[in-house]
Amino acid sequence: MRCGGRISEEKHMVKEGLKILIITTFYPPSKGGIQTYTYEIAKNLRDMGDEVTVFSISSDGIRKIFSNPFMRVYKGKNEKVGLSHVLKPHDCILATTWFPSGLVGIFLSRLHHVPLYISAHGNEILYPESYPLMEKLMIWTFNRADKIFAVSNYTKSLLVEKGVPREKIYIVPNGTDPERFSPNVTFDDILQKHGIQGKRIILSISRLVERKNLGAVIRILPEILEKFPDVVYLIGGEGPMKDEWKRLAHEKGIGDKVMFVGHIPDDELPKYYAMCDIFVMPSKKIREKGEVEGFGIAFLEANACGKPVIGGRSGGVEDAIIDGETGILVDPDNENELKEAITKLLSDDSIAHLMGRKGRKRIEEELNWRKVTERLRRYMIVDKVR
Repeated sequence: MRCGGRISEEKHMVKEGLKILIITTFYPPSKGGIQTYTYEIAKNLRDMGDEVTVFSISSDGIRKIFSNPFMRVYKGKNEKVGLSHVLKPHDCILATTWFPSGLVGIFLSRLHHVPLYISAHGNEILYPESYPLMEKLMIWTFNRADKIFAVSNYTKSLLVEKGVPREKIYIVPNGTDPERFSPNVTFDDILQKHGIQGKRIILSISRLVERKNLGAVIRILPEILEKFPDVVYLIGGEGPMKDEWKRLAHEKGIGDKVMFVGHIPDDELPKYYAMCDIFVMPSKKIREKGEVEGFGIAFLEANACGKPVIGGRSGGVEDAIIDGETGILVDPDNENELKEAITKLLSDDSIAHLMGRKGRKRIEEELNWRKVTERLRRYMIVDKVR
């Protein structure tokens, strides 16, 4: 993983914590990868001693403002108080997407003459291609950031392709929590809940949208079942493709082997990962619809639980999975490759377990939220000490 340049340890040090304003439209309790990214970055910056304010924007104006000790909430009649807090000077501003957060960030950074950082993920960069004026606005916004934090090398390449200067872009990958997602999680209650004790489990957890490409897994499953009749395929999540994929499973005569378990509560997520044998998400890029996997936090969550992963060789997934080490990358349009990858891991427990262990080690050493936040913070600190 390229870091985008090394910063000397001397520059990491400041006598006091930073005062950081984070602007976002993606924040819990809503769900998604950017929501997780924003929450974890904010929490870890706070834990490092920084004063963090999260300004969460919604369609009806200010929705939430969180500040140290990370529990203060301004809404309703307190919106004016919250807005006055946001307008106070900070050392720097982090917008977790270019629109609308980045635009608000430009105004506030110019008002207070402080650095503006914008995070870049994936979909939000491809989507404007169908709308020339929006694409121009996006490029204009990114070009006014002091630094851009791209979650993957693929995301960085997209920005460079659009004309954003390469030297502005720094790789800050996604991460996960290795304490929450662990091989030691117990899951007997989930096995009993679904009646799948003694089964070998292939798992996918995602929003059920076209780019996740889970229909490919369903289509090759009958051949997998010929060799491994004890396999079941669990699909967690909701989305517009659910009914179509359910119909596909019944058409293939495997409706009883493909289990759509719906939304999985946060407290149960680690149990699902820990009980599976393989995590699969053969995502593909659908450029004409502006859809791509910018990274794929779910791969890290599964790896953290000691599980091998299979992902589509598209977008930022190539940064999330080390092919042949922590999992297997496949051509998302080649179902034979997908079938061979699943067969390989089901046929050889030693390879599957080794990939799971290597994946876990990588999370512990590199791709946990603490390490990721430290990297992001170093890029902020170097501007602070200039």
